[in-house]
Amino acid sequence: TCVVNFPTDRSLVVSACAGSGKSTTLALRARALLEAGVPADDVLVLTFSTRSRDDLGAKMRQLIPEGPRPPIWTHHALALHLIRRLGCLFEVSTARTQREYMRDAMLEAGVAGADGVATAGIRRMLSKVAAVKAVSSSPLTGQGGDEQPSMAALSAEERCCISIYTAKMQAAALLDFEDMILFAVDALRKGAAPARYRHLLLDEAQDTSSAQQKLLEQLAQGGGAQGGG
Repeated sequence: TCVVNFPTDRSLVVSACAGSGKSTTLALRARALLEAGVPADDVLVLTFSTRSRDDLGAKMRQLIPEGPRPPIWTHHALALHLIRRLGCLFEVSTARTQREYMRDAMLEAGVAGADGVATAGIRRMLSKVAAVKAVSSSPLTGQGGDEQPSMAALSAEERCCISIYTAKMQAAALLDFEDMILFAVDALRKGAAPARYRHLLLDEAQDTSSAQQKLLEQLAQGGGAQGGG
């Protein structure tokens, strides 16, 4: 009850073990906000997977059977929605396409071994790309001049490889999952995608990456943020 009826102008984090009812509490909190007069469009519910989104949606429908309900998005689906609202023609790349582009980038950058590019090596480089983007504050340019702090720990060949890979993806108008977050943050920061919410309800808050945290900051408009994890 204390969590559900927590003051609407303050932020709140709920920490509890798995199966303790955090998602149900989050749904109850959403209902309490609506009962307090907060418009449904001012509340955003974010979760990490389509399965958890669907489960949370079912709880919402039970607790709020009538009237408008707050939208429920995964981080990446919301980011893609914001990007497409701008009329951007980017498409989400498949894992296979990412591997193919990374293989070509590694060959061009001279990162490949004497026997060519092994699958394990491609996956390692893609993991490094994801790690760089997870803590970045803006999209990579693919022009070799990215000043991301996390790039400094990489070798010159790896930085070159990432720049080539990024350029290939952008030339093909393709985004990976990390790109979606960064492009959405960039659009919100520039005011190109005016989506702001007074209340953010975040499921599994402990798994939020640095880039996703920046997305949350841009989505908030000075209201309360509640997270469960």
